[in-house]
Amino acid sequence: MADRRVSRSPLGAASYSGNASGFAVDSDLDQLQLNIDGTKRPIATDAVKVLTASHTATKAESGTTYFINTATAVTVTLPSTAEGLKYSMVIGVVSTSGAHAFSPAAADAIILAGGANVTVDKDLQSSGSADAVGDSVTIIGTGTAATGWLVVAVTEATPDNWGKES
Repeated sequence: MADRRVSRSPLGAASYSGNASGFAVDSDLDQLQLNIDGTKRPIATDAVKVLTASHTATKAESGTTYFINTATAVTVTLPSTAEGLKYSMVIGVVSTSGAHAFSPAAADAIILAGGANVTVDKDLQSSGSADAVGDSVTIIGTGTAATGWLVVAVTEATPDNWGKES
């Protein structure tokens, strides 16, 4: 069997496109996708976005780590949950005006480590002034609103920094 690959040209997104062995490249989104039954699904890759203001995440950004680089509170608004969507937030600058947060869609919940349920449509916040540079949280979508997002990894200097709700 021949080894078929899709690769990115060093010339940029506009210079490539194609399908091979169930994979596709969306040059508009600069994204690798898995083609299943005619449904192209994004393959999560590690990407980093530096944020200095609040941001609305898209499904195409699944796999992104948001690096918060401002003392002003930043909220990342999440898309409706879908199975396997994954986002991380890392604090690069401690907020002096509130807490950095992930905000789910109105119907979605966020489930904390240990199964503690953050009420539906409540933000998952850092602690604000007790944060430390390098504190982080990673969430993965379940595809079901009642369990919307699962907190799967937390790194923090002070225990229980993540999990506050608003």
